[in-house]
Amino acid sequence: MDAYCYPFPDSVIVGDSITWLFQVSATYSYSLKSYDWTITDAENNVVTYDYIPVKNAYQTPGIVNASVTFNAGTEDEFSLVCSPLKVKPAAATPPSITGCVCDGDLIPKTSPEEVSKLQWTVTGCMSEGATPLTYNWSNEVTPDPDDPTVATLVPPESGTYRPTVTVGNTAGVSLDVSCREWKYDN
Repeated sequence: MDAYCYPFPDSVIVGDSITWLFQVSATYSYSLKSYDWTITDAENNVVTYDYIPVKNAYQTPGIVNASVTFNAGTEDEFSLVCSPLKVKPAAATPPSITGCVCDGDLIPKTSPEEVSKLQWTVTGCMSEGATPLTYNWSNEVTPDPDDPTVATLVPPESGTYRPTVTVGNTAGVSLDVSCREWKYDN
């Protein structure tokens, strides 16, 4: 007799649904009166079912094994060991960047030779497990060479200034942060 059983699909990600299927050749002359499934998941938990189709979703990565016995307890009884199911872990979500605030201050000139400056600082940025963070400021400001969270601007004329900073982490995630807007009168 030509018969086999298998999961469909044969490989899934944790939480995805599968169906256990079987196929028996047309040359098998007995009717299939009962179906006794035994399924062992990746944590060696055993579950039994007595119906078809058996649909399930598995929450632990690993190999799931199954077998099915047809017509149990009769002279027509036979069993199949199914092809294994591979349950793969879900892809990790890259660590996000949260909590960023960009505030600014006017730094007044302290002598007639100096000029007033606008200075912005981005604070509060967090990214669990994907540090250090990087800070890329928009072109109109000058990043502080000693502290990448700070940037300044000597306003060329009266106007409104609002830089942005792109904060990045080592997982390749980035966040554009708009800074506080400043109106400057020369």
